[in-house]
Amino acid sequence: MKLNIDTKINLNNGIKVPILGLGTWRLTGKDAINAVKWALEAGYRHIDTAALYNNENQVGIAIKESDISREDIFITSKVWNRDQGYQSTIKALDRSLKRLNTTYVDLYLIHWPLKNKRIETWKALEKIYKEGKARAIGVSNYWIHHLREILDSFTITPSINQFELNPFLNRKELINFCKENDISIEAYSPLTHGKKIDYPLLEKIAKK
Repeated sequence: MKLNIDTKINLNNGIKVPILGLGTWRLTGKDAINAVKWALEAGYRHIDTAALYNNENQVGIAIKESDISREDIFITSKVWNRDQGYQSTIKALDRSLKRLNTTYVDLYLIHWPLKNKRIETWKALEKIYKEGKARAIGVSNYWIHHLREILDSFTITPSINQFELNPFLNRKELINFCKENDISIEAYSPLTHGKKIDYPLLEKIAKK
């Protein structure tokens, strides 16, 4: 399979997600706006943000100022720990939508598996999904026992589990579990925050 910036994969509910996305963690102010605009100009169509990042406003501005229609851009956002719980998650998404200047996100994730809040938060995500405020729902930083909890308690399977994954951090057991249960895997920090960018084998592969 030949991969490029336009490649998309099917999630378990039929929604297509661009395989390459721009993560906006630590981007703020004009830097956030410019980064998103430049990424869109370069061909990116997947922008990943979160309430925690405090840049949803900037992401929304960049998308609005681009000449690309909203329907052609895949927006991911996440509910932060302090907002988890049933009603608070629903309200948190509404605030995110307002900041992003959109009526829906393409993917809404639980940012971290918070003890005693996971069940109620996922219940809220199912409501959000059924109401069309998110085209797909999923989780981030979930381990196998967290995923089993959802699979055993609900009928909607997470579309995505987003977790740190790179050549130096290969979580094979978690990867296999996700594949067996039709949960797509989304890697964050695939370049190790640049810490291993000069690793000889990676340089050799890149040159090839």
